[in-house]
Amino acid sequence: MEQKLCTFFDRLEIFDPELRKRLRELLQLIYLQRGECLYRQGDTLSDYFLKLEGGLARSYFIMEDGKETTVCFDNSRNGCLTCDIPQQGAAWIANTTLEAMTSFYIVAIPVAEVDELGRQYPEVFGATYRLSRESLRFYQESLRMRTNVPARERVIWFNRRFPEFNGLAKEWQIASYLGIHQVTLCNIRAQLRNESEPQAAAQNVPTAQSIG
Repeated sequence: MEQKLCTFFDRLEIFDPELRKRLRELLQLIYLQRGECLYRQGDTLSDYFLKLEGGLARSYFIMEDGKETTVCFDNSRNGCLTCDIPQQGAAWIANTTLEAMTSFYIVAIPVAEVDELGRQYPEVFGATYRLSRESLRFYQESLRMRTNVPARERVIWFNRRFPEFNGLAKEWQIASYLGIHQVTLCNIRAQLRNESEPQAAAQNVPTAQSIG
C-alpha cells in the first residue's frame, strides 16, 4: 500500500517528503466495493475524495418525482470525486449520490487541513488547482456533448469517452446521462452495430496477395 501511495503522490506532483508525511498522517483509505455508495444525496461532507489508482464510479441524484438521473460517469485515474468544494474548509451538503461501479480504494483528506497545508506548501495549491481545472474541462466537454449535439453523436461520444461502462452501466443510466430516451439509445446502438458489421467483415476478407 505504501508504494501505491507513493505513486499516488507522484501523480499529484507532490514530492516534498515532509508534506507527504503530513498528508499520510491526515488521509484515510476507504475501500469502496462495487455497488457501494461513498456518500448519498443530502449527506454532510467535509473531505476531498480522490481515487488511489483508478476505478469506475457514477454520480446521480433523485428528482422530486423520485426518478434517478445520472449526472456523471467517472473513469479517471485519480480524479477528485467531490464537486463544488466550498472555500475555507467549510462542510457542505452533497447534491448527488456517488456509487462505485467497480471496487477501488478512495483517499479521503479533510478539506480544512488541505486548505491549511496549501498556505504552507505551494505543491498543495498546484495539485488542487490541476484537479479543479481537469474537472472543469471535463464538465464543459460533457455539457456540450450532452446538450448541443444530436442523440447519435452523444452515443458515439459516450462509447469513445467511457468504453468501460458499456456492459457495466444499465441502459437507462446511460440514457439519463445523455439526456435521451432509453428506446432512442437502444435504436442508435443497433444502428451502430449494423453499420460496423459490414466494415468488420470487409476487413476480414482475404486479398489475392494474402492468399497467394
